[in-house]
This record gives sequence, structure tokens and C-alpha cells, in this order.
Amino acid sequence: MVFTDEDLQRLANTWLEVMWNGDEEKPLFAERVAENEDFRGSPVTRDWCLLSQWDRRAYELALTAYTDAGQKPASAPVMLLCAKRAGALEE
Repeated sequence: MVFTDEDLQRLANTWLEVMWNGDEEKPLFAERVAENEDFRGSPVTRDWCLLSQWDRRAYELALTAYTDAGQKPASAPVMLLCAKRAGALEE
């Protein structure tokens, strides 16, 4: 199976427009599109923030959640990869 950039942009849009609770200070996400009102998940979980390559907001929301959660070491590799994909390491 091959995904195009357009496919991944659409996935990022769905994640940010349907699955996000809309709160920039305390971002939470549904784990599935079908559960778009059950906002319990962190953007760092399940690697959803890797979509930051297609929408930088994914990284910014993940960074907020990561910081609020006390910057757990287990999530650091995912956060670094998200930062790289978002272009945040180049600033």
C-alpha cells in the first residue's frame, strides 16, 4: 500500500479537525475517528504527532501535551522525530 503526500495531508486534517478537542492549552485527541467525542488521548501517544510533517500544528500540540505531562523520557524519541518533521530543529 502506498500513501501519497495528499493522502497524509488529508489524514493530518482529519486528526486536527475531527479528532482534536480544539483546546490549544490542554490538547487531547480521540483515539479513533469514530470516537471523536471521547477526547482522552495525548497527541504523543500512538505517534499521531508524526503528522507534523504535513501540518506543524501536530508538533505544536504534541509539544504542549509533552510538556504538561512532565516530559516523560519514553516520549522523547517521538517528540524529537516530530520536531524534525515539523522543521522545528532547524530554527
